[in-house]
Amino acid sequence: MKLVFLFLLSCSLLYSCNRRYNEPLNNQVSEYIRKSCQENKPCKIQLKDATDFSWDKFYFFNEAVEDNEIGRIVGINFSSRFTSRKWFFLKDNQLVRSEEQILYEVDLPMKTGDVDFDYDENKFAVFQADSIFELETSKTETGVYYRLHCINCK
Repeated sequence: MKLVFLFLLSCSLLYSCNRRYNEPLNNQVSEYIRKSCQENKPCKIQLKDATDFSWDKFYFFNEAVEDNEIGRIVGINFSSRFTSRKWFFLKDNQLVRSEEQILYEVDLPMKTGDVDFDYDENKFAVFQADSIFELETSKTETGVYYRLHCINCK
């Protein structure tokens, strides 16, 4: 009986520890913003505080960037069959985590809780772990999404 209890306990701990890693990064950042920032008040965050893994460089690509261009910029083989925004986190030039935010409705690309970033005319941006972001909250037909503006990026 004791062994069964220990087995069940260890399984539930493993599940709860891995659950956050399996949670979409967009949701992690959005949840961090909701907990850390007061509504209608200026707020600054560091993205590294919203993630639960170590990284030193973050690439954000909007849906217009071609897969081969992403692969060239990030230095990885990348292919996707989706229209999506893409997040890539690297540590010492090695990919540690990535995510695609699939756009199901091109006319309504941002939905409640989504996080977006400023990017240049090339439709992507690169941020360091020490980047500081100022929060802008925007309303859509379906709710609120967040745009993060880097205030210490060059």
